[in-house]
Amino acid sequence: MEYIVEEIKYSRQFTPKHKLEEFYVNLEEIIQSRDLENTAYESIGYFFHCLCVPVNAIPPAFISVESTSVEKEKRIRGTNDVTMVTAGEGLYTPLGRHDAPTGTWFMASLFDGKLPEKLRNSNARLKIPIPRLMWYLSNVLQFQPLHTLGVPMKEENAGKKVNQYAVEMELPGLFLEHVHHDSVTHVRLVLVRKGTQEYYWCEEHLKKIDLFNNPILKYQDSSWRTIKSSRALDPRFYVEIFVVGDVDLQSMIYTWEPLLPYNTPISGIRERRKTPDLVP
Repeated sequence: MEYIVEEIKYSRQFTPKHKLEEFYVNLEEIIQSRDLENTAYESIGYFFHCLCVPVNAIPPAFISVESTSVEKEKRIRGTNDVTMVTAGEGLYTPLGRHDAPTGTWFMASLFDGKLPEKLRNSNARLKIPIPRLMWYLSNVLQFQPLHTLGVPMKEENAGKKVNQYAVEMELPGLFLEHVHHDSVTHVRLVLVRKGTQEYYWCEEHLKKIDLFNNPILKYQDSSWRTIKSSRALDPRFYVEIFVVGDVDLQSMIYTWEPLLPYNTPISGIRERRKTPDLVP
């Protein structure tokens, strides 16, 4: 029986790179058309990870983040518990492969210009500033005192025993993992430290994209930007980020925030949109 299960698992057909190329080209076309109307992008400051944490049963109820394994260990442990979404033609997402790296899902998109008030199966979110997470996933290539480079010391530090350094960083790799549609269009990206075994896996199976020049997530005008998510736009996009490996919170700036129960009514009308041409 175990042998049969393994055969089924390994015989799945996963989205090939040429399909990811098609998704990417279609994304570019949609974003270019929105650019003409200034509705393509919005600035974001955080990636956020949502989870369900214990709640004190004594009113007034409060979320007890201290009792979670994440807060106790100061670490989000990467898992391979990845939903293998079936795309057109019976294909599964690449992260569903048996040899795929482990990691944690973060959301990048705002919901109509603000962080979501509620999410299914979640009552709390952990926010991490994007620059901090990028730094965490980067490699330090060079760490050199400024005075050895002929750079003058800042005026306010003149005469003080202050060491100032120039740090050259190699930023993480960014990959497109999948695009699928339910009531919205989900664009799934992967962030991974360069030079690792997981990075080379991504190069083999995913669509590599430029961190500073792509239609999904980019650094522009001194801020991080992603595809604007709004009820007024069709298709509506949610950009999701898979951060490979564990996330060590001891070296991170982060914030816990509560979410409303999922059945709490909020203003606005939810629409089920037609499946866009982006997804086969």
